[in-house]
Formats: sequence, structure tokens, C-alpha cells
Amino acid sequence: YPDRGVTVSDNYNKVSDVAVSLSGTYITKFGGINKPATVLGTNTVVYTATDKSGNKSTVTRTIIVYDHTAPVLTLNGATTVTVCRWFNYVDAGVTVTDNYYPASSLIPQMWLNNTTKVADLTGATQAEGLFSIRYSAKDGSGNIGWSDSRYVLVNPAGSPSCTSGIEPGLGLDK
Repeated sequence: YPDRGVTVSDNYNKVSDVAVSLSGTYITKFGGINKPATVLGTNTVVYTATDKSGNKSTVTRTIIVYDHTAPVLTLNGATTVTVCRWFNYVDAGVTVTDNYYPASSLIPQMWLNNTTKVADLTGATQAEGLFSIRYSAKDGSGNIGWSDSRYVLVNPAGSPSCTSGIEPGLGLDK
């Protein structure tokens, strides 16, 4: 938080004779002004001006620390996977990180073709074709992050790669 400070004036003393002190929750939580805020919430900086006669005046600035950074989701494994129809498919998943919230609090959601939220795709190769998988996660501040897409090509059960006895689906990036 880059503090803007305050301007003081006095009807009798020179401005240079007016002492300004700082207090407030921002000062105690983060060790002073112009220090990085590491805890979300509402804080204050209280400026107290005292002149040579002992007269005091205070003004309070409210500082709201908030998080606008979405979680980062990184696909585990390959971004392109081939599997045969009716074969078992287990997605490699995603790793989620956030600038503030612990990863354990970020629950990724899986989306099929960007429209359907699914619990998992284990064994879900009943249909042949090209499918995309993305993940989303929402942090405690409501920011939503998205992964890149993983493309899963489900080949027909009778295709040569599926009838060769060698199971595809090892996921080779193109």
C-alpha cells in the first residue's frame, strides 16, 4: 500500500513545528506504511498531528485489503490424449495454486467441452470423437481461474490402434 500521507497546517506554529505520528491497525499488522499487506480485511491508518502547544488533531484513513487475483490451474500430464472407445480413461488432473489461499482450500471442478461440469471421466469413453477438458477453481475471495484445455480423442473401437492390442492413451503432446 503506497501511503499518500497527510497535509498539516496550524494557525500559530510553523508546519515544520507540527509533529505527525502514525498508528492504527495497518501499522500494527504490517509493520508500518508502505509495507506489503499480507492479510485481507479492513484496516486503518490514524494520523495524529500535535503542535508546539500540545493541541492534537487526528484523521483516519481506511484501507481495505482485498484479493483480485484468480487461482492458477496447471494441467498435469499431456495436453493431448488418445484413448480407444470403451477403454478406461483417468484424467491426469490439475495443480492449483493461489496468491493468498492455501491450495488445500481450492477445489478444482472439471468441465467437459466447456459446458458440462462432471465429477470425473473415469471410464467415460462411451462416445467417440474429440472432447475437451478444462478445470476451474474459485478462491475464498470469489476469483475464478481456469486451466488450459486438454483434448481427448476417443478413437472408434474398431480402429487399427484399438485392435492392435496396444492400449493408447499414454498422452503424447503434439
